[in-house]
Amino acid sequence: LSLIPTYIFAFITSAIAILEYLIDIRLLYLSSGLLRELRADAYSKSCYNSSKKLSHWCNRGIIILIITTTTLNIGQILFASFLYNIDFHLHLPVFTLILSLTLMAITRLLYQGKTIKEDNDLFV
Repeated sequence: LSLIPTYIFAFITSAIAILEYLIDIRLLYLSSGLLRELRADAYSKSCYNSSKKLSHWCNRGIIILIITTTTLNIGQILFASFLYNIDFHLHLPVFTLILSLTLMAITRLLYQGKTIKEDNDLFV
């Protein structure tokens, strides 16, 4: 009996769980940078760039988690004859989703605020 494929898939499952936490850490780090920029000047170009980068990473993080979980489940289907433990599950990274969607909403508010300020500066 060879348990190597089962061990490989167990390792991949653990790696995906760790990936979720790494994405959370990255988002929190980028949001701390955005907070520093907001403290300095909420309507500066650097604040706008920080919020754009944060929004981009929020989208990327959600997509990465969905793709990796789906790939793991499809891989288990394809290698089912070699595996002794098959664990199909729908994993919803609730904290990551809430964090990403909240940060995306905040960055959109910052975009709109910057746009309104630029429009107001045109009238002055």
